[in-house]
Amino acid sequence: MVDLSESIRRLSYELHPAVLEQAGLAAALRDYCSEYGRSTGIRVSVQTTGSLEGVPPPVALCLYRITQEALQNVAKHAHVGEAEVELRRSGGVLCLTVSDRGAGVEARRGSQAGGLGLVNIKERARLVNGTFELQSRPGHGTVLLVKIPA
Repeated sequence: MVDLSESIRRLSYELHPAVLEQAGLAAALRDYCSEYGRSTGIRVSVQTTGSLEGVPPPVALCLYRITQEALQNVAKHAHVGEAEVELRRSGGVLCLTVSDRGAGVEARRGSQAGGLGLVNIKERARLVNGTFELQSRPGHGTVLLVKIPA
């Protein structure tokens, strides 16, 4: 029963992270990555650069959700113990990078956005006028890059 209660609490938090509204995008990403690390055993470093003040709420939620999806892909496919999340704001553009040094994927497969997770990421970025790029090579890891004007 305790496991079920904890699962419901975690799901509720993931659906609507209060820290995103209360403390901002950088804090929400750090909090999520810390929780993700505890639950998966994958250590995630988080780096933010530039002012993240005034990021519109739909954009902040979009970047948060993309980070969640990207890290779930790391857990499912990369076979690594570490990943990196970087969010920077420069020249009116927010750039989110999620990377690992894991299994990677073949260029053909990655460019087709084969899984539903990648389709979701691409669509989320598009909805806020952003772009999505996936760079990967088998055995050399994967870099997911999202750019959103903000």
